[in-house]
Amino acid sequence: MGNSNRFYIDIMALHNEVTGSCMLCIIKFPDGTTKRLVVDCGLFQELEYSELNTHLPFDADNIDYVVVTHNHVDHTGRLPLLAKEGFRGKIYATETTCNLLPEALADSYSVLKNNAKTRGMLPIYAEEDVAHAVSFCNPCSYNETIQISNNVKVDFFENAHLPGAAISLVRISFPGFEDINLLFTGEYNNKSVFRTATYSCPVVN
Repeated sequence: MGNSNRFYIDIMALHNEVTGSCMLCIIKFPDGTTKRLVVDCGLFQELEYSELNTHLPFDADNIDYVVVTHNHVDHTGRLPLLAKEGFRGKIYATETTCNLLPEALADSYSVLKNNAKTRGMLPIYAEEDVAHAVSFCNPCSYNETIQISNNVKVDFFENAHLPGAAISLVRISFPGFEDINLLFTGEYNNKSVFRTATYSCPVVN
């Protein structure tokens, strides 16, 4: 059976530590088309992994859309780098996260710039890359189904981790095939509110 007759997703967690959170999901549809979804795009905060902040392990201009679980730098800090390297799609996050993101990324850029200056280096992205990343944000409400493409939907559910944090349910469908549902918890808090018992989902932390 050729790949064109299969419906599946490759999920790659791009590092095994807590910080630098970034997951690449490559969706293969039975008609031979492919969509690429990134869930979070965070900075590595440990000094020993700082070199990993200078690049992304995939082609940014091939990414179709991004889902952000919450506004912490280890989940959002490389969004400007994604924009710098060619991403021009939409970033989906809750309304609160989208409202907080400009200030958070500006603060992160300030820290990165100062650290780079101390080391006699250039920062990994420029101020205009922060503005580009923010411009791609698409604010979403909790408990609202967002159709991000013909065959892909995302729902955000409350997560008590911090204001705007979300448990993100990505639902992928194709006529004649069983749906694929993926649940991304971000940073899960045991007080989180989640009421979607009708879905059967692999949970991805």
